[in-house]
Amino acid sequence: RASLFEIPLKYYNSLPNALRYESEIVNLVDAVIKTYRDELTLAEKKDEVKFALCDVLSDEFERMVGNVKKHDLLSGAKVEDSVVVSIVERRIKDIIASTPEPDDYEKMIERMKQKYESLGGKIITNHEAEKIDISFHKARAIHFKNGDTVTADYIICACDTDITFNHLIGKGLMDKFFLEHYHKHKEHPLYSSFNCYFAVDEVCQMPSTTISFECAPYTVHNDTHASVFVKNFDYEPSFSPEGKSVLQTMLVQYEDDFDYWKQLYETDHAAYKAEKMRIAGEIMERIAARFPELAGKLSILDVVTPMTYYRFCGAYKGAYMSFILTPYAPKATHRGILPGIRNLYLAGQWLQPPGGLPNAAVTGRFAIQRICKRAHIKFRA
Repeated sequence: RASLFEIPLKYYNSLPNALRYESEIVNLVDAVIKTYRDELTLAEKKDEVKFALCDVLSDEFERMVGNVKKHDLLSGAKVEDSVVVSIVERRIKDIIASTPEPDDYEKMIERMKQKYESLGGKIITNHEAEKIDISFHKARAIHFKNGDTVTADYIICACDTDITFNHLIGKGLMDKFFLEHYHKHKEHPLYSSFNCYFAVDEVCQMPSTTISFECAPYTVHNDTHASVFVKNFDYEPSFSPEGKSVLQTMLVQYEDDFDYWKQLYETDHAAYKAEKMRIAGEIMERIAARFPELAGKLSILDVVTPMTYYRFCGAYKGAYMSFILTPYAPKATHRGILPGIRNLYLAGQWLQPPGGLPNAAVTGRFAIQRICKRAHIKFRA
């Protein structure tokens, strides 16, 4: 079937060059996105619409690109050269990047922990894994940084796959899926973010959602920005003390930005910290300029760079999600099994681009299902 995104594409292609205005196409693309959002509002719970929208938009973009190639909707021109395809891709990226993951993770994690332990499971924390022994096509043991070694019948690597291949099992076991995704940067790019968190010394009257506003230009690395995405977390009372509020801003960052932050952190840590605070300070000034009632009531809580994700999570290139979907390669997922290793499984967001916690969670379920099948145990959800 066709994607609604093909409407602005066909409209644009029907116009003579003199009448092709990018602003008009942006408005049409936004109208299509609103249509999808309105449909989801009728079918999904209110709190789940924004997350479902990201999935729908990604699928519809892939469908549009597939139809463009199949039916030659660009009359022989390359997909990557299409103005409309570029606009659609950019708008979807913006929406995905500005959509937070579902909240209340601490309670969910606690329920999972209790369930796991009630079934006889044991959780050991603060044990950094360094290497997995593999011989005769079988993972034998895990060696930890503190000198401990644990043997296992089955091993699931649920960490960042860059850690799995570069530290735990070796690059030689990387299969075609990961070789292509890690080395074809045009087809499978990555993004991260620069986040600032601000305390508000009152209950903020800003809408409890994500908004964007134009502002005086400011620079981050080599890019000049003239807008701010800001989110007010007042919709969840437990996120801040009574009578206070927390705001978050986010800027999309890419691989070259990660390289910049990593080099700065490793070569001049004081400059790294100073640059974080400089940018956060300028963003705080722009929030106060846009919302004068907040002037003098804002303070910096924390600043997160792509390097932060790398340090705390081992995230490849500081990416907080997985590989970006593009028109240059079909969407692909990984089964979580590596050829030639009978009892080692993978789980995590890197198996199902563009990633995110829901995708990460379902790959964990798949890993358990495969272990049950191999062990001849009936899987029970």
